Amino acid sequence: MDNARQDGAAGEAARPSRQGRRWRRVLWAVLAVPLAAAVALVMWFAWMVISFMVSDDPFNTHSQAGCSRAMEFAHGSLPEGTTDEDCSVDEWMDTVVRGTFRMPRADVADWLKATTYPDEKPKEHCTQDVCLDISYPSAQNVVADEVRLTVEYENADSALVTLEAFDA
Repeated sequence: MDNARQDGAAGEAARPSRQGRRWRRVLWAVLAVPLAAAVALVMWFAWMVISFMVSDDPFNTHSQAGCSRAMEFAHGSLPEGTTDEDCSVDEWMDTVVRGTFRMPRADVADWLKATTYPDEKPKEHCTQDVCLDISYPSAQNVVADEVRLTVEYENADSALVTLEAFDA
């Protein structure tokens, strides 16, 4: 019988009292919110690191654009008869417009002099057939401050125009 009493007393001592259980529940309730916030923060950080590692554009700042819009941003106009238009816009801290298109070779000189950049003279030494590097005062934020345009005569009939324009 003494053994039974001792076992019973040991069992009661090992079992926490009601007051001890209540404090544990309060402690878990108080710690659950910061613990959940810490887990969420770690998961968000891991997602950001992974997205930067696997994506070329994690903030979705790159988008396709019409070349007529790109040329308007570059203080110009898209010539008639263009083909193979491929223009894009990167907008985050600065706006950068890039693009290429083909046009009839015979129309290049008139397009550049008469309608698009009449006051600009091509560089004398460049790696392409025609190179323009134009700076504008940064008075307006809706158009480019810098325009770089190159023309490569591909054959007797066509010319490849490459455009890069950005605001600073």
